[in-house]
Amino acid sequence: MEHPSFTIIDTKEAFQQALGAAFVSLNVMPGREIILCDQDFDDWPLSEPAVLEALTAWSAQQRSLTLMACHFDGFTRRHARWVRWRQTWSHRVRCVAVDDADRAQLLTHFLIPGHYVVRLVERACWRGSVSTLKTDIAQAEEMIVAMLQRSQETFPVTTLGL
Repeated sequence: MEHPSFTIIDTKEAFQQALGAAFVSLNVMPGREIILCDQDFDDWPLSEPAVLEALTAWSAQQRSLTLMACHFDGFTRRHARWVRWRQTWSHRVRCVAVDDADRAQLLTHFLIPGHYVVRLVERACWRGSVSTLKTDIAQAEEMIVAMLQRSQETFPVTTLGL
């Protein structure tokens, strides 16, 4: 039986390592859904080959991925490989923009509901945690689900134009 764990994040490098480790170990984690939250995903390794490989294997198991942000401006430029990956897996990926009233409260999270959370509680100082503690996960889930209910689908896979 696996024991709950809690690890402190206190640098940008520690945050990026925690995200990388979470993505790479997706196939051994339980859960059918991942929810990623960030203001703009600027500091996420979404286009890293190891991340895309892990997401491909995970998504092939009929699982879903939700990205919630304030905006997706510049996302295509920063995460071009992920955007191309999403075209193949668009039936498993949803992108939503938070309601204007929730923008200030949107914290950075990598959440597998009921199982795992990486979060930043203070972005300016890169303070956060990695946790499998049920109380931490439930707290993150409650906040995120409430915001998701008020969010709007955005960032279409293809852009139609004349």
